[in-house]
Amino acid sequence: MSACGPTPALSIAWRTIGNGRSASTVSSPCRANHSHSKRSAMNERARLVAPCGIDCGICELYTCKDNPAMTEYLIAKGFSREVLPCKGCLDVEGKCPIMSSVCEIYICTQHKKVSRCYSCDEFPCAKLTPSADKAGVLPHNLKVFNSASMKRIGVEEFTQISSQIKELYY
Repeated sequence: MSACGPTPALSIAWRTIGNGRSASTVSSPCRANHSHSKRSAMNERARLVAPCGIDCGICELYTCKDNPAMTEYLIAKGFSREVLPCKGCLDVEGKCPIMSSVCEIYICTQHKKVSRCYSCDEFPCAKLTPSADKAGVLPHNLKVFNSASMKRIGVEEFTQISSQIKELYY
């Protein structure tokens, strides 16, 4: 990979998250004066990370857009065809298909005018409390860890490792 892009190794990213080294140990920032075609794709990908730290871009409700069998499986599990594929928290304005109402964390970030929980003076707060009764099926217990990781390495770098973090947790 070129010096303009992130290093792909999870071990480098994971050590960065784990011991708090700067994001520069994970990627080599481009010093050249040229535009990147990946820049807009990365910004779009970063937009799929919810304010709470959940990466909607790796959620099955989003990724089913490329997997008709997954879409049918989710419908069989009770999800409405109208909400699939989900467009991600920000685009559905906190109306996540797994929730019965608008997400209170989304409402809170809108009210406080912060894009991510980690930007709030009260981070971490009780709204990010893990869900013990559904810990085995919901990625919500990763909210604080993901948010702290994004604060340390940035949202775009986080999207490069979020699926590996989810795999380690589950």
